[in-house]
Parts: sequence; structure tokens; C-alpha cells
Amino acid sequence: MNDFISPEMKMKMKTMIERNKKENNKNELTFPFYTYHTASYYSVALLCIHCLEIDTGMNAIYNSKLYYLLRRCMEPVAKNRVFLYI
Repeated sequence: MNDFISPEMKMKMKTMIERNKKENNKNELTFPFYTYHTASYYSVALLCIHCLEIDTGMNAIYNSKLYYLLRRCMEPVAKNRVFLYI
């Protein structure tokens, strides 16, 4: 289930669950849940890699337009992610 979630969302979910455990609210997540809109770009890139059965190094598509799109979408810093297909 968590295979296509961006790293910053995983971290926020983990801290929310830990905080709720301390408050005896079990594993419930509280909403609203704020994050960058670019978290979805990361998830879409992971989904594409999975559906196209591309290895994690993306060697099969290296130097293609799809490679650079996925690389921009999977930028580690959420503010720097861009969904741009050229």
C-alpha cells in the first residue's frame, strides 16, 4: 500500500501515528494533512516505474524523455520537483 507514497508524506504519517500513540488514539491519522502539491509527482513517477517494469536505476530508459521526466518528478527535495515532459 505504501509503495507509491513520497518520502515526506511517509515521514509525516509516521510522526502523526507516533504522536497519536502517545495520546492513546491508536493508529489513527488526523486530517487535514498538509504537504507540498509535488508529492503527487513523486507518486506518479513511482507508479510509472512500477507499471512499465523499469528497474530502479532506470537504465532501460536512460537519456530518453521519459527518463528525464521521472527524474524531475523524483527529486529528493519536494520544492524542486517539476512535472515537465519535453
